[in-house]
Amino acid sequence: MLDNTSTAVGKEIRHQRRVAGLTLKEVAARIGVTGVQLHRYETGATGITTSRLVAIAQALGIRADVLLNAATQSGQGVQGANCAAGPISDLTMLLEVFMTIRDPGHRDALMSVARMMSASALPHATCGAEGVA
Repeated sequence: MLDNTSTAVGKEIRHQRRVAGLTLKEVAARIGVTGVQLHRYETGATGITTSRLVAIAQALGIRADVLLNAATQSGQGVQGANCAAGPISDLTMLLEVFMTIRDPGHRDALMSVARMMSASALPHATCGAEGVA
């Protein structure tokens, strides 16, 4: 069954592919899937993982948030999602950059920094400081 978000994102993929002057087979080869699978993405028949969405965007020479924003711009986004495009764009950019880091050690280091930074934002109660005035 088609869902509105997958359909909107798929339509944007097709639009961007045509703007880039690329065929289904060309983009499919760049992202490591068959032309049939890419067609399923474009029609919304198959959902797209985040990593695959980033790969498609890279193959098309665009940022992934262009594809994601298609769902919200068309009014077909997730119901109740009234957040600004900023957080989505930030997350998309973070994913795109992270996906370009090839060295597993560098990825691990970045994850450690992110965990450390997010832990510092947690309430002090999680640090086991019970009974401290």
